[in-house]
Amino acid sequence: MEPHDTPSPKQPSRPRPERLDARVLTDLKTGASFPTKHRLHPHAHGIVVGGLFNSGAGALTISNITAYGNFKVLSTTCPLSPATLAAAANCTINVAFTPSQAGNVLGELSVTDNAPSKIQDLGLSGSGVTALNTSPTGLSFGTVTVGTTSAAKTVTLINNSTSSLTISFSASADYKALGSGTTPCSASLAGKTKCTISVTFTPKSNGTINGAATINFNAASSPIEVALSGSGTGGAASRLTFTPTSLSFASQLVGTSSAAKSVTVTNTSGASVTLNSFASSRDFSAVASGATPCTNGLVLASTHTCTFSVTFKPTVNGTISGAVWVNDSSAVTPQVLSVSGKGAEAVSLSPNTLNFGTTPIGTTSASKSVTVTNNNQSSAVSLNPIVASGNYKISTTTCTSSLAAKSKCTFSVDFAPTAAGSINGVASVSYSTLGSPQVVNLSGTGQ
Repeated sequence: MEPHDTPSPKQPSRPRPERLDARVLTDLKTGASFPTKHRLHPHAHGIVVGGLFNSGAGALTISNITAYGNFKVLSTTCPLSPATLAAAANCTINVAFTPSQAGNVLGELSVTDNAPSKIQDLGLSGSGVTALNTSPTGLSFGTVTVGTTSAAKTVTLINNSTSSLTISFSASADYKALGSGTTPCSASLAGKTKCTISVTFTPKSNGTINGAATINFNAASSPIEVALSGSGTGGAASRLTFTPTSLSFASQLVGTSSAAKSVTVTNTSGASVTLNSFASSRDFSAVASGATPCTNGLVLASTHTCTFSVTFKPTVNGTISGAVWVNDSSAVTPQVLSVSGKGAEAVSLSPNTLNFGTTPIGTTSASKSVTVTNNNQSSAVSLNPIVASGNYKISTTTCTSSLAAKSKCTFSVDFAPTAAGSINGVASVSYSTLGSPQVVNLSGTGQ
């Protein structure tokens, strides 16, 4: 990366490299790494100070400084054109991180100047977390004999915030959760501390039994769930059967309800069975429906059937397993119907990474496309202009300022390297709902 010196009739230009450093936490080779920060808390910025050093013999003209994705340039001492950064001088750039989603979040800081490579890029990274998270996020108990209790498995609750959280927890279906260990979970959890709960499984019937441990707390993203799974064996046959034997829901926008799916209950025994009550795990709901609804207190005669409907309303992104259980008057109760679904953010990107391989300096790669999907069932999403960092450019797009419900649009990205070596970047998609912005990670090599 070399700036141009101002030529004179007697002395030719002597290009020298300028350097973009992250002077806190990491250097240019690894990029700027931010501490873990809370998702959906705009005030919870992580700040990293970057330094731009002009090691050339001439002044450097900086035309633009931009951070992409979940990152923002808060302030800078770097002079912008027409002012210049003198030879051997340096300036600072303060970058903030405000994660819109949990997990590892990548971004890019781009500085456009009059060096031969034109654009200097610094990779940015950080980790977004909810105020409370669990480890692990799921438990599997294997096969357990009906009427016996499994060995306990431990879940650790982690308070990532600096404030105390009020918490409560419970387990569904044939599972039980209790505070345990040297730091058992109770009604509150101090900031930056952990506690543990133990979960056991006591199957009451044969077959697969899914459930969840639900943790409620007084902060954003509450509640969260730990998926639970196990199977019962060796028990008496159930008098009631379900058709279908399980339910799976397609991707559903977080916070919205799916269309209902119907389940038929059949009494396969030779005697009547009374249906006492229905219950379901948190993200699912079961209600009596149809011409012969399965109502509480219904006496279901031998070989007779009734129906109920299940809907799915995800509270979190990702796959969610749960159960609907029917308490009845038979010796084998409750009967458990396994259900599952997938919660989706308002907007999804596919793919979320693009690799352009090796491209000669001064040329432009073939375009690669990304599909933007609005997962809202009834509402349009307002889209801001899609931007790409550094040596990457949005070449074409069908995405406009509004993306209709259940619709898709595409954009294409080009790679035009101005320097040799590995060059990373991001394409940033921002919109009007929760989870914005999202990024596509870009990579390529200039040669």
